[in-house]
Amino acid sequence: AVILFFIAILTDPRETLAASRLAKQLFMTKQLGIGVFIFETTGPELLFHSGFELYEEIGKTEALSRLTTLGIASMVVLGRGDEYLQGSIIIPLKENDKEYTALAVAGWIDDEMQTDERMNGKSYTVLLMALPNNFAWLLHDREFIEEEFEKFMSNIGTRKNLSSGVCFNFVENILVELAVRL
Repeated sequence: AVILFFIAILTDPRETLAASRLAKQLFMTKQLGIGVFIFETTGPELLFHSGFELYEEIGKTEALSRLTTLGIASMVVLGRGDEYLQGSIIIPLKENDKEYTALAVAGWIDDEMQTDERMNGKSYTVLLMALPNNFAWLLHDREFIEEEFEKFMSNIGTRKNLSSGVCFNFVENILVELAVRL
């Protein structure tokens, strides 16, 4: 069925619209989790998040704690001390009977609010995307996602232009492109 879906997408542009609707449906039903973390003077900070229905049953405070832990772990692994590498990592997530796959992708953004002189007016930023395992195939082309994230960060210019709406549109466009490319 999945292969037929891809063939349909490639042969009928209306299926691209269906892929877009799927991305929005995943987002609206909170199955698609998006979180953005930025490195501040005191360490990683969660700028905004949406989705992550896998954490709904554990309460808001605990959910925020786990999401922050994911962001910190992603920055530690990708940042590797003071190297601050651009790239991505795959993170398996499980909460009770819900299994998700997350992709954390890191890059740099100009930041007039950055006070740490070592950062040279930029901030190390991590975008975290989480999908139910049955949609994890959308995250497999990490090289493409990394390239697009780097372009995205460059195109939005500065941190003040970074918002949840802009990030959701980026993630939606990436998911649609990945669905069409397969």
